[in-house]
Amino acid sequence: MAVAIDSRQYRFGFLIASLDDYPADFDAVSLGENFRIALFLPRDDAGWFGRSRYPPRVVMVSGDAIEVRPHPASREHPIGFRLSELQFIECGHILLQGWLRFVAVRYDVTLAYNTGSSSCIDEFLAELRAAVTPPPAAETAAEPTRFGEPLDLKFTNALRYELAPGECARIQLFNPAKLKAWRWGVVRRETWSAGDLLVLTSRRLLWIADRSLGRHQRYGTVTSYAPIRSLQSWRCGRAGETSELVFRFVRGSEWRVPVPASLEGAAAGFLNEFEQRWGMAL
Repeated sequence: MAVAIDSRQYRFGFLIASLDDYPADFDAVSLGENFRIALFLPRDDAGWFGRSRYPPRVVMVSGDAIEVRPHPASREHPIGFRLSELQFIECGHILLQGWLRFVAVRYDVTLAYNTGSSSCIDEFLAELRAAVTPPPAAETAAEPTRFGEPLDLKFTNALRYELAPGECARIQLFNPAKLKAWRWGVVRRETWSAGDLLVLTSRRLLWIADRSLGRHQRYGTVTSYAPIRSLQSWRCGRAGETSELVFRFVRGSEWRVPVPASLEGAAAGFLNEFEQRWGMAL
């Protein structure tokens, strides 16, 4: 007698390369000849009354389309859109908390996961990245034009980890995390500002930060990247007592990258260089 499969009991994610890998308790699907890759993400650990914050999901990339399929028992509806509609992708990992976020023309989808599944997610993201920001006809390696401060070890490793084979950094702007200390009588307190790295590569605009929910994250990073075609405008503006670089996308989403007063000149230089190279990157 066949044993019923319940993917809600799975604890780790895995890649789906063929129908043999596809969870049997999900709705039937045909992978088709344009199938690229798919990823199974398990549900959240059950909390009170056995409930989870999110169900198991399958994320599938086929041709120029991506689809998120929730477990049928969740009664959530599948979400699908074309890769050409993507404004940007965000990937975060802080200790055991990880997430993927897809911001498209009509959707803003966040998929949480436990970072114990990171190895298969890295493979999935490499394939997705190649589909969303394919390599140009020719990529010539050269030292990038650097603005701001030299990269520290954390951001050096984060950038090296993110760049695809053959992908080249063209210009970069780096503002490292900084320790701020103050004293009131015998009481001393220390806080950290988060770091930000902006990089225009030969394929995309990349933003790496160690900030989540407005707070510095010592043990994690949040990486966002956008195809050059999705950018509508960019500017340097004021944000209270400091400045910020604002990148606006075709459908209204924005990146707001903080810039301290000490790096306002560097930020202006980055934008000037970015404007010169932007058209060449399309």
